[in-house]
Amino acid sequence: MKNAGFEKSDNNSKVAQDWVLSQPVGSISETIIDSNNNKTENDNEAVYSYSNKGLLDKVTVIKNGEIINILYKYDPNGNLLKKTTIKSLLSGNKVYEGIYSQKVAGYQIPKNSFFSIYQTFVVEPEKAYQVSGYINVQMLKHSKFQMYIDFYDSNGSIVGSNIADYKKVDGTFEKFENTGVTPSSAVIATLHFLIRAEEEEAAGGFHVDNTAFYYK
Repeated sequence: MKNAGFEKSDNNSKVAQDWVLSQPVGSISETIIDSNNNKTENDNEAVYSYSNKGLLDKVTVIKNGEIINILYKYDPNGNLLKKTTIKSLLSGNKVYEGIYSQKVAGYQIPKNSFFSIYQTFVVEPEKAYQVSGYINVQMLKHSKFQMYIDFYDSNGSIVGSNIADYKKVDGTFEKFENTGVTPSSAVIATLHFLIRAEEEEAAGGFHVDNTAFYYK
């Protein structure tokens, strides 16, 4: 894997170098390369986010140690349909090790869709492996966190997957790992750290740092 600790980035990018963001159509992203030096808003200080159409997407306010996100949903004509409030933990530590981590947060995720950060890399067949990352989940609404690895053959067909679910939300970093054996015809793998929606208009947010894939 490349840039496993998220320390490298391209100018003005919200996603670390060598990683890719996968975002469902219609969802709202709050994804950045984060650090403990990044400013945290003061209590009752509001941050406003707007869509490409100039409509108010989200208002974020910190109050009493919680992050309060107010989401706005509109019809095709720009009329307000719904306003939803989602609370998230205010994490004191945004990085496990080094200077940077990757923050991934998504809102209004359609049911059964996922919002992920991922990387694709070469693998060897029939090898025992371990995959891991240090994660800090701050918010899950109608969703779950997953570490998901897909294996592909030389034709680009999926030949195996390994999925680990995580539902702990406490705003602290924890090592999350899984093991397996690469399929006999696998030549590449794609590793996802993702939020999977279990209901409509799901949401989730996490930081990930110090990822790893190695043979045992």
